[in-house]
Amino acid sequence: MKRLYNFFDYDVAVIAVLSIVVVFLATEFELFDQFYQYSKNNPHLRLDELAALLIILSLVFIFIGVRKWFDAKKAYMQLEEALEEREDALEKARELARCDEVTGLLNRKGCLEYLHDSLVRASRSDCKTALMLVDIDRFKVINDHYGHKEGDKLLTQFGQRMQSLLRQTDYVARTGGDQFAVILNHLADYSGAARVARKILDSLDAPFDVREESTNLTCSIGISVSPQDSSECSQLMHDADLAMYQAKASGRSTYKFYTSVLQAEVVGKLALEKELREAIKNEELEPWFQPQYELKTLKLIGFEALVRWNHPTRGVLPPGKFIDLAEETGLIINIGEIVLEKACAHLKTMQKMSSQSLKMSINLSPRQLESDNLVPFIKRIVTKNCIDPRNVVLEITENLLLQKTREVLDTLAQLKSMGIRIALDDFGTGYSAIAYLQQFHFDQIKIDRSFIQHAHENGKDIRLVKLMLGIATHLGMDIVAEGIEVNEQLSALRDLDCPLGQGYLFSKPVIFSDAEKLILKNEEHIKTVPEEDEAERSLTVALAG
Repeated sequence: MKRLYNFFDYDVAVIAVLSIVVVFLATEFELFDQFYQYSKNNPHLRLDELAALLIILSLVFIFIGVRKWFDAKKAYMQLEEALEEREDALEKARELARCDEVTGLLNRKGCLEYLHDSLVRASRSDCKTALMLVDIDRFKVINDHYGHKEGDKLLTQFGQRMQSLLRQTDYVARTGGDQFAVILNHLADYSGAARVARKILDSLDAPFDVREESTNLTCSIGISVSPQDSSECSQLMHDADLAMYQAKASGRSTYKFYTSVLQAEVVGKLALEKELREAIKNEELEPWFQPQYELKTLKLIGFEALVRWNHPTRGVLPPGKFIDLAEETGLIINIGEIVLEKACAHLKTMQKMSSQSLKMSINLSPRQLESDNLVPFIKRIVTKNCIDPRNVVLEITENLLLQKTREVLDTLAQLKSMGIRIALDDFGTGYSAIAYLQQFHFDQIKIDRSFIQHAHENGKDIRLVKLMLGIATHLGMDIVAEGIEVNEQLSALRDLDCPLGQGYLFSKPVIFSDAEKLILKNEEHIKTVPEEDEAERSLTVALAG
């Protein structure tokens, strides 16, 4: 279209120039006078009519040329308007591509673009740029409870609240799911980022409105700073992500700055993960067994299976050294199956050695409960080893119940329908322990060791334990006291008629061959001290040696 305009512009210009030249020459050489004289002297040629015709044709050509010029000009103006509209549409499309549909904030793409621009500007000055990754704690639970629609509204409120705390030169983005990013520009030092992080955490003291209900949120914040940590967008995101997960590991509702120590931890975790995968492959993981006793008679009633890693260079590693990593990487599924299979196989052997029916308690992780293969796997293992499913006790924690979903509830119901017993572990340390007992039909609860530790010297702990015993009795549940380490604790629990217990006073977790010895020792104990009224003497006998 522009070329068309240029063509017509050129055509009109040629006509105008030629007209000027003709008029100039005619004037210069007196052609009009000569033409007039010649026409007057030769009237039979009718040259005056020819001149009139030429004038008319010239005017027509001039009119056509001017009309074409105006049409081309109009077309060009319309083209300019169309190009401007197209550019506006493209700019809106680019903005939409950088915008999060739910919150209206920047999305991850937009965040990276703005972060890049911020880093370029910061490189020309002495100022710092901080990137904060903000992750809402346990948002999945809220989303499952209220639904995704209300969850999206909550995300929008959360983003708006953060945005209200920032300067106009700072940016907020939703980078995905329940994670947000904050870009802080023109910072003099680290304290500026720390102040903003603290303001965000403090702002969450005020509840959010969801379905006319008040809901409180907490978040974990990871912070990386340019140029100290990196001047590359991707690396800053990576560093802030590491710091954010460190904040979560530190108890949530806090913030952490990225440090080189975190990077070293990541390298160590990657190495440990590789070793753990090899350990699963090489069968280096196995269950150890801590005995559980009837406190009144000190008769052995079963064992709790606790995983141990026979590391080729570091020796035997307790679960605290690798379980969190296994949960994070999903390897807990494989480890859980190993423990379940070996523990049930050993239970079969134990039953043959014992004159009474022993039980085996096994811990389940959240990842295992979410696995579709859990129920058929347990059914297959129980059938394979020909053991009574009522002698298998699966322990879950209160924190797991925070993630209660329909799938988890269905899995627990299927396990109970098989005859498997379900125990609530670490009772009393969660958020709504009593409420869980109303909602779930547990067969057993285990009093956390923190209540047992000072039960023999702290009246408050004694009253709490007594209350837990009353609840369990009223609901028809077994109750096991964990962490019994001294005789005074045992005596206090027996005075409260606590039925079952375990702890280092009786035995640490042991390998299977030592567990067999405990069974044989228990058989001798049953034969020599059968009477309940000799419980005090049985305590001395059982704990001797």
